[in-house]
Amino acid sequence: VVISDQRMPGMTGDRLFMQARQISVAARILITAYADIAAVIDAINQGQIFAYATKPWQPEDIVLTVKRAAEHYELNRRILQSQELLSQLMESSVDAIAIKDRSQRYLKLNRAEAHLLGADDVADVEGRTAAEFLSPDRLAPMLRDEAELLETGAARRDRVERAIGGDSPARWYESNIAPIRDLQGDVIGIVRITRDVSETKRLDEMKDQF
Repeated sequence: VVISDQRMPGMTGDRLFMQARQISVAARILITAYADIAAVIDAINQGQIFAYATKPWQPEDIVLTVKRAAEHYELNRRILQSQELLSQLMESSVDAIAIKDRSQRYLKLNRAEAHLLGADDVADVEGRTAAEFLSPDRLAPMLRDEAELLETGAARRDRVERAIGGDSPARWYESNIAPIRDLQGDVIGIVRITRDVSETKRLDEMKDQF
């Protein structure tokens, strides 16, 4: 937790916090007089402070605010760790992973998913829908399954579909989709994991022919 007065020689508290947020996710508390309300607004908007205390302030109030700020920092730290682990998991996976909202727009995806869509980069896909990338024959079953999941909340597993890509040989993909729920249990999104099983299908066909 970083605590700073607003009026200091050389640098004001809101300027300090603007620089501090570039190198630290520590919670920030600004101590200021009511006359410095404009600085408080700057600190909130640009320094992203956790709280501010007006003068004259009571020591017990400051202690309580610092405790709350420390809890806030710890929560944010855990969230950042979870986000980093999720990003590492997605990027290290050979399977295509996509997270979508209720409008079936991509919130997050990995490179494997972008490759399946024919996109050059993940950033080219985020905020858009699969309809902007896939042909109607590949798009229809995906939209149907996801719409059903959003309606019923029931996951669909191990669905294998054949995809034909122009002059390229046909490929087979196994997909699993599951709902993302909020704290009330309502479905707010979709997670889809897709695996290329073309080689497995080819071997199965060879065994059948044999």
